[in-house]
Amino acid sequence: NLSTQGIRACDGKGSSSRARSDSVQGGVFMKKTIFAIIAGAGLAACASAQQEVQKPFEVSVGAAFFSGDLDDEDTGFLLGLDYYLGKNYGQQTMQFVGARGWFSDHTTAYGIHYGFRFGVPASQGMSGNLYFKLALGYYNNDIDGLDNTWGLGGFGAVGWEFGTFWGAELGYQIAPETDGVSNQSFFLAASFRM
Repeated sequence: NLSTQGIRACDGKGSSSRARSDSVQGGVFMKKTIFAIIAGAGLAACASAQQEVQKPFEVSVGAAFFSGDLDDEDTGFLLGLDYYLGKNYGQQTMQFVGARGWFSDHTTAYGIHYGFRFGVPASQGMSGNLYFKLALGYYNNDIDGLDNTWGLGGFGAVGWEFGTFWGAELGYQIAPETDGVSNQSFFLAASFRM
């Protein structure tokens, strides 16, 4: 009798834990489904709202001012090329893909990225537009005497667009660490659309 009761008790616990597990899995599945529906609807809305960008290529040229582990490095050179995929006029937002590199005598960082540019609607009487950029991608950090490392990198910037097709940006860019040494810098750049 005791052994039979023990088996019944175990069966009861097993079935209740199985029920809880099924309930949890069902909840996770439902959350994933809802998230997928929301994400799909958002992408569809963005795709339908996007319009073609005039002069979608943008070249950035400027100076890199190293910080952190490389703060004693001389001022470097920055070069970037971005391509704007589309523009949502209602939100003043553009998506872009591109490549960027910054260089000095003893270090080189470069990579590819995907990002967003968020524009601030211009007030009447202003001669330009304020915007923000944020991009993440796959970057290489190559410092003399250390390993050459690939990993997560990117940049963020605040910019001012003068007229229609050129502007100035102030920002911060990062490349992955190599042998524990980070490659980070502030930058000041001029951007030209074409």
